[in-house]
Amino acid sequence: MKTNLYFLITAAAIILSALTACSNNKTESEVASALPLMVIDQSEFQNDYMKKCVHTSQCQAPLVCMNKTCIIPPSILGKTDENTPKLFYQNAEDRQFIYIEIVSDDYTTQRGMMMRRACHPEWGMLFVFPSEAKHAFWMHNTYIPLDMVFIRVDGSVSNIHENAEALNDIPRYPSTDKVKYVLELPAGSVQKHQISLSTKFDVSQFHVSSEDFRSNHIFNSH
Repeated sequence: MKTNLYFLITAAAIILSALTACSNNKTESEVASALPLMVIDQSEFQNDYMKKCVHTSQCQAPLVCMNKTCIIPPSILGKTDENTPKLFYQNAEDRQFIYIEIVSDDYTTQRGMMMRRACHPEWGMLFVFPSEAKHAFWMHNTYIPLDMVFIRVDGSVSNIHENAEALNDIPRYPSTDKVKYVLELPAGSVQKHQISLSTKFDVSQFHVSSEDFRSNHIFNSH
């Protein structure tokens, strides 16, 4: 009996060791593939990556604070799980969705997509404002061209700006109406997803104040 127990413990230890090694290798692979897609000093990355945090402002851009840890933005890696936020939209009878990172406070709204060289084609960034207002965006420190969709409180589209030029500080991309949400996507996404002025977004889950929203969602640090 003792011999069998010894072998069981040994086998469990070997399996655990293999799983840990596999996890470490996966993490190292993700870092290696993501580093060229971020504008960040190597030493700053090493200091902040996997650091404990309570808000994205504690992480060197473009790292974000999720689940109390500074990590690589999921929109760069294209990583999803059952908790990944989705923004549903409808064209006629066709209902689809886009995975989203959510920004809903002053700091993360100002940072947005800055210091990133890529965004996964199935992802976007949703800006959730406390109330309806006219908003204008620019491309300061933004390394990838973007499509911008300005969305009213009822989910209808106010206007769209396509292919905003990377790293060009001069143009401003304004909403033509008061909006509560702005969706940023990699350039070409509006055409790819067939988003138009007739598209309707399901924003029902976001009809709360920014403070309440951040406290109720797993991706709450944006």
